[in-house]
Amino acid sequence: PNLFLQPVGLFKSYDLSSLRPDLVAGLTVAVILLPQGIAYAFIAELPPQTGIYAAIIAAVVGALWGSSNHLQTGPTNAISLLILATLVPLATAGTSDYLVIAGLMAILVGIIQLALGLVRLGVLVNFVSHSVIVGFSAGAGVLIAVKQLRHLMGLEFSSHGLVETAHGVVTHLPDTHVPTIVLGLGTIALLVLLRLLNPKLPGALIAMVVAAMAIAVAVHVGALEPGGVAVIGELPRSAPPVTDFSTLNLRQIGQLAPGAVAIAAIGLVEAMSIARSIAGQSNQRLDSNQEFVGQGLANIAAGLLSGYPCSGSFTRSAVNYDAGAHTRLASVFSGLFVLLALLAFAPLAAFVPNAALSGVLLVTAYSMIDRKEIARIWRG
Repeated sequence: PNLFLQPVGLFKSYDLSSLRPDLVAGLTVAVILLPQGIAYAFIAELPPQTGIYAAIIAAVVGALWGSSNHLQTGPTNAISLLILATLVPLATAGTSDYLVIAGLMAILVGIIQLALGLVRLGVLVNFVSHSVIVGFSAGAGVLIAVKQLRHLMGLEFSSHGLVETAHGVVTHLPDTHVPTIVLGLGTIALLVLLRLLNPKLPGALIAMVVAAMAIAVAVHVGALEPGGVAVIGELPRSAPPVTDFSTLNLRQIGQLAPGAVAIAAIGLVEAMSIARSIAGQSNQRLDSNQEFVGQGLANIAAGLLSGYPCSGSFTRSAVNYDAGAHTRLASVFSGLFVLLALLAFAPLAAFVPNAALSGVLLVTAYSMIDRKEIARIWRG
């Protein structure tokens, strides 16, 4: 079958009885996808809207051209960390150059993944061992946690590597900003409490809304100066715009190529391991080559429309399955719901503190380290 005609088959065979469960699952995932899109862009030191644009585009394109009924494509913590490591030596975070090469990286990653799918090399992911995935996930979790400590504590210093960041946190400890760390630790406490009360609650969204309300109230009553705590800032209320590649030069393609190969490979392994895990529960037969094409097109589209590289998310895919999604349209709906939320609520992000995002990411990083599985592998 033609790998590019996948959406045609989806719409031709779609049963309208699946519409309601797909809509419900899409809305459920969107509630998690919105804060994660912002938080994971934060890891890559990209503007929050870049994460949201990637969340919208990758969810829609990845689902339409993918194979798995439940895989949810978008920003992920591990890929965001790899993006940061690859781009920081080439451009300064926060500049227009950094944004442009993030978009270019997504296109390069997508082209590699698409090519692998078209030459039908989907079988390659079967050769990646489970222990490699567990180890990679744990390592990424540790790196994310250390990187977020400075934002949690309101510290300002430049750093790149793990050791340099840890050293900076220790040496700048006396400079900890008290209102910032109180907000950050409060976010972590609320997230842990919500998970204990009901794991199905959208903890990240609730925690960020509560933190934003706390900032708004504190500023209103005069307990906190405007700008006293670093916040996301108001998001642009618009659909994903086309990336401006006018400053691009061909030399950057060569500089990004090695990183693009690594991110493309790891992204495919991440996506396929998640898809296979859920297919084991749903009894769905997967087409690895089609999934490669879906991931490739999702990344190309994200790069062209102001996003950055994406992959499959285990958390969101599991929520999608648990929420009763029947078909790939559930992920399409999740992307469209995030777009509606961006258009309706963008100004409210002006009150969301960076420390709350760090709190969310620290809890996420902790959950990435599968201690039981590491112990089992260690025992052999």
